Amino acid sequence: MARSPIRQSHEVVLDAPDLLAQFPEGSLTPALIQRAAAMGLVEGTEDGRFRVPDQRFLETGAALIRLGVPADVVLDEWALLSEVTDGVAQRFIALFEHHLLPADWPQQLEGERAADLAAALAQLRHTAGQVLAAALDASLAREGADRLATRLGPTM
Repeated sequence: MARSPIRQSHEVVLDAPDLLAQFPEGSLTPALIQRAAAMGLVEGTEDGRFRVPDQRFLETGAALIRLGVPADVVLDEWALLSEVTDGVAQRFIALFEHHLLPADWPQQLEGERAADLAAALAQLRHTAGQVLAAALDASLAREGADRLATRLGPTM
């Protein structure tokens, strides 16, 4: 897989005991680690350690498991959410292509203009992350309030 020039690196490399220490005891099995590897979330290194391309997955996955969400469900959710976020990414890249990328961009891939295009794409990535976080926050608050109201029923 080609690395994006605008991707921020959050990679971490851990030995097996350090990787396992991130999670509640017994929550990870060899089968779950193999599944995570098949999903590109972890990979073995030549020296026997584990490379996690994005430490945020490690941290959030471990937090969910500590809250009581089974590890296999965390992987299921990651797979589903990746499909959703792929769609969101496609929408933002389409915005870049339609509104920011000049029609003659192949002729402008040198020097300062190339750097300007890369900077615009990086800014769009940052802004997309903020928009997505704000929209998710609003959706979680709304959905949480609706579900809680439904469970509590009329208060009077």
